[in-house]
Amino acid sequence: MIKIQRVTEAPGTYLFSPYHSHAEMEIDCILSGSGTYAMMNGEHPIHAGDVFLFNINEIHRITAIDPGCSMEIVKIHFDPKLLYHDDYHMFFGEYMKIFHGRTAGFANRIPAGPCALELQSLAIRMEQEDKARLFRYEMMLKMDLLSIFILLMRQFGYTEGVEDTPEDDANYAAIAGTLRYIDENLMQQITLDQLARVANMSKNNYLLHFKRFNGVSPYHYILTLRVSRAIEMLCQSNESVTQIAYACGFNTIVSFNKTFKKITGMSPTQYAQSCGQHQKGEKDALRPEDFSL
Repeated sequence: MIKIQRVTEAPGTYLFSPYHSHAEMEIDCILSGSGTYAMMNGEHPIHAGDVFLFNINEIHRITAIDPGCSMEIVKIHFDPKLLYHDDYHMFFGEYMKIFHGRTAGFANRIPAGPCALELQSLAIRMEQEDKARLFRYEMMLKMDLLSIFILLMRQFGYTEGVEDTPEDDANYAAIAGTLRYIDENLMQQITLDQLARVANMSKNNYLLHFKRFNGVSPYHYILTLRVSRAIEMLCQSNESVTQIAYACGFNTIVSFNKTFKKITGMSPTQYAQSCGQHQKGEKDALRPEDFSL
């Protein structure tokens, strides 16, 4: 539920690079380089030492990396439900407000400075922990992630004045149960009626609390999660694009291709080729029946 990667991007202009979003929340720590990040709320400068925060489905892309130095980034992607555990559930809603209970003072970019430096130190420690994978490393990753949240809340007041109601804890538990249901049934058709029944809520209440919990609707969460699963399979398996589409819960290749490209900016075959899985493009000529809606 926590994915950590270090990426290096060469200097250049990326005006035609695709906007993208994720089924997980994201923290980017800029270790070197400078450039420009484009988001739906405008463009933001990037400098070494900066930290960026992105919610689920928050669209973003790097449009330029300045000459003279490659950009090195430590990226942390995490599923919000990993914090809904016996030891942490009483604080879950408070942590998640950083991403979807934002105050007017929230900014995606935390500029280089003492706080950003401390955040980067935690991110690098997480990266090292993930590589070493010693006893209980998963717990160490979770603890460092919690330290990041607490630091953000102390330093920036991103969640001040965003109050929980007494029943919020029960609502978070109910929504977390439906996230597990979605994970376990991702290959199947999942309806709003089913999810509301699992949560023991009316459909309207379920939609309200789900969006508060995740920042997106159940429909968009499921689509993004299916694409996220497909990305993993495209890069790690030898299955064809068609097989992967059905394994991830899509009914047709057409809907899979459209959804995948909308979220990643690339077709599934292009993405597979970018991962070195060139054989997939050869396997997947579209058939007439793939165009049924």
